[in-house]
Amino acid sequence: MKRPMDNSSSKNIFKTIKIIYTALLFGVFIFTVLGYTLSGNPTFGIEGDSTFLIAIPVVALAGYMLGNLVFNSLVRKSTKNSTLTSKLTRYQSAILVRIACLEVPAFLAIVATFITSNAAFLLVSLLMLVLMYLQFPSKEKFKNAFTLTMKEKSELDKL
Repeated sequence: MKRPMDNSSSKNIFKTIKIIYTALLFGVFIFTVLGYTLSGNPTFGIEGDSTFLIAIPVVALAGYMLGNLVFNSLVRKSTKNSTLTSKLTRYQSAILVRIACLEVPAFLAIVATFITSNAAFLLVSLLMLVLMYLQFPSKEKFKNAFTLTMKEKSELDKL
């Protein structure tokens, strides 16, 4: 038997998702700026240690793919009979895993910039920031990710 939807609980979950996501996005941005300013006089180039030049883009691609894979896997585990609140909770978990998979390559790129003074790695960090921004949680993205009843869609629109 389905429990009645708790509008305030659903609203709080969605608000929490956005606050956490914004904080994580802002954190990566701040560290990217700090990485640039604190690494001395970084130069832009593809010369130097080839280990980082290969590893950072590979980790970035793997992070993006893994994040989407885990996100989709977590979303699919939600059943059609789940409540809106449980779907939002699952969405929150999936979003946090996906952003973590994008944060790791961004932070590795910032560390590589510190180590090598090569600003090229900051491009990877900026790319991860753009990907995080493009995947910012919204009601529409939530609706597209889950199978919602008409009642759940109208309840979501009221949040």
